[in-house]
Amino acid sequence: MALIYFLGRGGERPIRAWAPLRHNAQARRDRLRIGRGGYLLVSASAEERCSINQGQASGHYRLNWRQRGLGLDAYTFLRPSTIAVMTANVPLRLSRNKPDGSFARTMQSVTLKGGRRLGFAQFGSNSAPPVFYFHGWPGSRLEAGFFDVPGVQMIGVDRPGYGLSDPHPKRTLGDWPSDVAALADHLGFGRFAIVGMSGGGPYAAACAHALGDRVTRVAIIAGLGPPEAPGMADSRVGFLLNIGQRPMTSAVLLTVMRTLIRNAQAERRLAQFQHRIPRASKDVAAMTPDFLHMLLSSFREGLRVSTRGASSDARIYGEPWPFALHEIRAPVRVWHGQADTQVPVSIGRHYAAYIPTAKGVFPEDEGHVSIVANYIEAIIADLRTA
Repeated sequence: MALIYFLGRGGERPIRAWAPLRHNAQARRDRLRIGRGGYLLVSASAEERCSINQGQASGHYRLNWRQRGLGLDAYTFLRPSTIAVMTANVPLRLSRNKPDGSFARTMQSVTLKGGRRLGFAQFGSNSAPPVFYFHGWPGSRLEAGFFDVPGVQMIGVDRPGYGLSDPHPKRTLGDWPSDVAALADHLGFGRFAIVGMSGGGPYAAACAHALGDRVTRVAIIAGLGPPEAPGMADSRVGFLLNIGQRPMTSAVLLTVMRTLIRNAQAERRLAQFQHRIPRASKDVAAMTPDFLHMLLSSFREGLRVSTRGASSDARIYGEPWPFALHEIRAPVRVWHGQADTQVPVSIGRHYAAYIPTAKGVFPEDEGHVSIVANYIEAIIADLRTA
């Protein structure tokens, strides 16, 4: 059974609450009449996924169901005869079982001191050991549910300006640990582990430094590093740091990126484009259609309101860190594939060399995506040894 929720009318806004529309789509096909400016949120079962295609010009829209795994889609109806689709999917099924959390647990937020909201998502049992997951760039909290790993509770957190989190003007890398500590207090966690993936790596390091004994263990996976780390000025990473220091250029390029990602044809174009990018052979195998769909959904969710989170991140990645790596005392494991063509492995080696408590794992043939796809069980098992 699929449940359909009416969200409201008007311009874009974060999805905060919804009320059920008196309609359960149980048949293979059904029709709805949606007025101009209406919003829909559609939750499908684990075996079904919903797509809304344009129906008749009279304003009727048809729901078609297909086998794609657990889905959550938000749709904006600009006028009765035209729809703009924005997907915000709960993670889909890969080779592992689907996450056991309901979609409601992916749409949570806490109000921090000062009134700013911080969005988060929970995957797994509430009684399992907590692991905070810091998403990549751009990304969102939904990344935390890309893989179903038994025995832990994964908590994905939207950094300020992404997804459900309010922007934090002029934020710095050093501001992040207090947000995480406040969320941990809200959830009742005394101690917890941390995963920082790609662009989440610097934020994982910041928490490892600032939160002391509250952090049991940290995993930095294919992470960006301090601006002085070897490889940070190279290729794509260097380009990201460069635009981060140019506000006008950053605003234009990120707006274009957001427009392309939100386009209804983005998934097909991403699949075509990814084959043109030189990658490790294991990255190509890991980037299945389902994975690309989840990745795009996370990008769309992160950029749903604006590009302010991505813009702030790009700036922060190029700024000096407020601490030195040798000051970190929490146990750290660095996971970085030697065949990573997006974030050079030299950055991972820099972490391992300068953090006194760090140990590095650098598989020869793994890339930026395959390192987490193929090593996620080992990564989580290592986090649980604390």
